[in-house]
Amino acid sequence: MKQEYDIAIVGGGMVGSCLALALSRHSDFSIALIEAQTFEALAEDAPFDIRVSALTKGSENILKTLNIWPILPPSRLSAFSDMKVWETAGSELHFNSADMGAANLGHIIENRQLQQTTFSLCQQQPNIDVITPAKPIAIEHQHLHLDNDRTLKTKLIIAADGAHSTIKAFADIETKGWTYQQKGLVCNVTTTASHQQTAWQRFLPEGPLAFLPLADSHQCSIVWTLSSDNADRLLALPDDEFINELNIAFEERLGKVTKISDRNAFPLQLRHADTYIKPGLVLVGDAAHTIHPLAGQGV
Repeated sequence: MKQEYDIAIVGGGMVGSCLALALSRHSDFSIALIEAQTFEALAEDAPFDIRVSALTKGSENILKTLNIWPILPPSRLSAFSDMKVWETAGSELHFNSADMGAANLGHIIENRQLQQTTFSLCQQQPNIDVITPAKPIAIEHQHLHLDNDRTLKTKLIIAADGAHSTIKAFADIETKGWTYQQKGLVCNVTTTASHQQTAWQRFLPEGPLAFLPLADSHQCSIVWTLSSDNADRLLALPDDEFINELNIAFEERLGKVTKISDRNAFPLQLRHADTYIKPGLVLVGDAAHTIHPLAGQGV
């Protein structure tokens, strides 16, 4: 069993797996990808997950270069050609891909689908050893100790293990930031009218409400930025009362919302590591920084 690598990446999510694939194009690199979870394949007819990402053309090009894009199931990808943003009547902005000479502005995909696909592709690369399930328990002089009794020697450790990075903690890297006193409420909704391959966003006093089009033309993934107290209140409402408040907030732009999935909410906060690098160590993704999702600046 191999114990020495050029690069050890801790965290096999979207960021860690994509980075591993990018680095694996340099065939001289030996790479270990360490992930605490196992990812199960999503059935093509499975309900859409409630956490999604919008992929721009730039992201699409990266995924094509890494040979990820061609193997993403078309039934889980939703192209959007338009974006409509408004606050009150008469204040609407409309962006259209045709104005740019493009077929679309981007695609919506479930985080879990992208994560599973990239991780699976990593497992097929000859110079990537995927070690899962495993968690780091200590770092000592470029030796990474894992909870499965393995110790890896590596020239470079890359922390891609999220906002609560254990690698960052082991390296004594401090984080600055603050809470926005807000939560992002997420769920999937079914509407009476088609979403028209359009991403919709209304600005409200507490924050934006976004309807992101899914592959089914009558289903959207919503992200509703709310004060923490109001998010908790809306989470506790019966479905019919929540749907009523959602229809009012969205002004029924897509007809009425008739059905919703399970709801969830996550706190919104800024975290920024004091440094992204130390000798033999790099932070990437949420391990390096987290920002308000409104900024749309990726992971």
